[in-house]
Amino acid sequence: MEAIKIENVHKTFRSLKKKQKAVDGVEFCVDTGEIFGFLGPNGAGKSTTIKIMMDLIKADEGKVLINGIDSTDYRSRKNLGFLPENPSFVENLTGMETLMFQTSMHNIQKREAADRAHKLMNLFELSDSADKQIRKYSKGMVQRLGIIAAIIHKPDIIILDEPMSGLDPVGRYLFKKTIRQLNKEGATIFFSSHIINDIEDLCSNVAILNKGKIVKTISKNEMKYLSSAGYKIIFEGNAQSAAKAGKLSNVNGVENLGETLYAIMIKEAELLIPALEKLKELDLKVISIKPIRKDLESIFIKLMRSAK
Repeated sequence: MEAIKIENVHKTFRSLKKKQKAVDGVEFCVDTGEIFGFLGPNGAGKSTTIKIMMDLIKADEGKVLINGIDSTDYRSRKNLGFLPENPSFVENLTGMETLMFQTSMHNIQKREAADRAHKLMNLFELSDSADKQIRKYSKGMVQRLGIIAAIIHKPDIIILDEPMSGLDPVGRYLFKKTIRQLNKEGATIFFSSHIINDIEDLCSNVAILNKGKIVKTISKNEMKYLSSAGYKIIFEGNAQSAAKAGKLSNVNGVENLGETLYAIMIKEAELLIPALEKLKELDLKVISIKPIRKDLESIFIKLMRSAK
C-alpha cells in the first residue's frame, strides 16, 4: 500500500522580474512501512516539494495523496508528523511546555503527554533543559526538540526535511537510532537530505532530485546493481600460475597479496563463473570472493552528470 503518492507536481515561483520553476513534474511513491530518502543538492526543490506535500503551499499542477487522501484535505495530516527544514518555536515557552502544547493538538491526555515528553527528552538528552525557555536553546537543541515534536504523538507517517541539520555526532546517532526503532514499530518515514551518507545509511529506497526534476528513483535491488563494481577473487597459487590468471579475459593484471596469495578483479557479474572455472583449470585454490561496492555518492555524481 502507498503511504505517499506524488503525481506530476509542478510549482513555479513568480516575481515582477522573473519566474523560477522550482518543481517540474515530480512523481514518486512511498510504500507503507519503509524509510524513503529524498536526495538532492541544495536548491534542487526538495523543501518546495515537501511544503506542497504538507499543503503549506499549493502546486500549480498535480496532486499529492497521503494514505489515499488528497493533501489539500486536512484529514490527510491527522496522523502525520512533520519536521520543517528550520524548526522554530515560541521562544518564551520552555521545551516541556512546547511539547505539552504539541500533544494537546492531538488530544493526548496530560498525564500520558507528560510521560511521553519526559521519555523523549531523556532519550534525546534534553532532560536538563526541559524547563529552560527555548530562546536559551542552541541550534542543535532546537533541532532535537523539533524531532521530538514530530514524533511525540506516534504518527503513522513521519515527514522530515533535513532532520540532521545542526545536530552534533551524538544527536545524529540518537536520531538514526530512533528512526530505525520507529520504522521497526511500523512507521513510514520520508526524509530529505543533501548528505548522501545519511540517506545511504538509513533508506531502502531513494528518489534523487535535481533542478526540480526526479533524476532517478532507486529501489533496493537497483541500488545493489548500481553499486556493484565487480568482484575481487583471492586465490592461492604460485607466481607462474598467478601470472596466467592475470591474463584472463577482462582481468587487468594480478595482485600479489604476499607469499602464495594473489587476487584478480572481475568487473562484470556475468564473468564471475567463467573466471572461477578458469582458475580451477589452472589448479588454483579460491580462498574468497568479495563483492566490490560503489557508495551512493559515486552513483549520485554519475547520475547528476548524466542528467546535464
